[in-house]
Amino acid sequence: QSLLDQTGSAGNVYVIDNASTDGTADLIDDLFPQVRLIRSPVNTGFSRGNNLMIAEALLDRSVEYVALVNSDAALALTWTAEVLAHIGELPNVAAAQGRTLDFRDHEILDSEYIYIGPNLQCVQAGFGQPVGAAGQPRKVFGVNAAAAIFSRAFIEQQPDNNLFDDRFYMYYEDIDVAFRAFMTGWDSYSVPTAIAFHMGSASSRKRPTGYATYMCFRNQSAVMVKNMPASVFVQFLPRAVVSELRRYFLLCRIDGFRIALSALRGRIVGILRAPLYLPARRDLAMQARVSSKHVTLMLRSRGLMD
Repeated sequence: QSLLDQTGSAGNVYVIDNASTDGTADLIDDLFPQVRLIRSPVNTGFSRGNNLMIAEALLDRSVEYVALVNSDAALALTWTAEVLAHIGELPNVAAAQGRTLDFRDHEILDSEYIYIGPNLQCVQAGFGQPVGAAGQPRKVFGVNAAAAIFSRAFIEQQPDNNLFDDRFYMYYEDIDVAFRAFMTGWDSYSVPTAIAFHMGSASSRKRPTGYATYMCFRNQSAVMVKNMPASVFVQFLPRAVVSELRRYFLLCRIDGFRIALSALRGRIVGILRAPLYLPARRDLAMQARVSSKHVTLMLRSRGLMD
């Protein structure tokens, strides 16, 4: 309902149902006949599901931007208008997001943007912190796909017009997109006056214990293989190794041995899957418009590009 109620936007609403078995698709058909519902016969995952939905939306040649909103998220009424008011006249825009708050506690941040830290780990800026005063819009490394807008121009520059890499299935596909955009000279923005609300990992909680941890560790390896210049990776590797060992220790102490083991399994599988991403790495290297020095500066800036 929050999508249909957006002010200052005449956009269509698309929903992909990833082979749910709880009656969700029928409920949407009954209550929201104006929504364009795509029923997938199989669960294609977050990455492929969004790609299918985006392809459907872009059949309308008048579409300039696609907003992705997770099924466990909602938008404040002016979210779309606030984001587009900032990026609408800017050149070279890949993506933008507002300030996403915890769905259940609007005094706590969920995400302001995403970035890769000096320990080579992926971070949601602001996660779990108290909500403060909204600052000015700013250029950032990337956006959290739970509630974000992507430009048609950027999407159509991606391999096969697919925004996300299907092989990620779910988790860290947005950090991969952000890195790809950064390396090829596109810009992403955080617009703090645009407000969204996100539960977080609502789908993965229905999966086996440790699944989300496994996928995060697996796909973080893919992000590095696909996008990180070798010289920068080697430079920050010692810090990354120390951070990795600390994370296993904390997972074991706080969440238990099974979760820590899921993380280790994810890392091993991610390393074994590295050859899958080498062709994409070669393609990106030919398109790259930033130097290794700029990547180093990005890691040290913690995602703030201006």
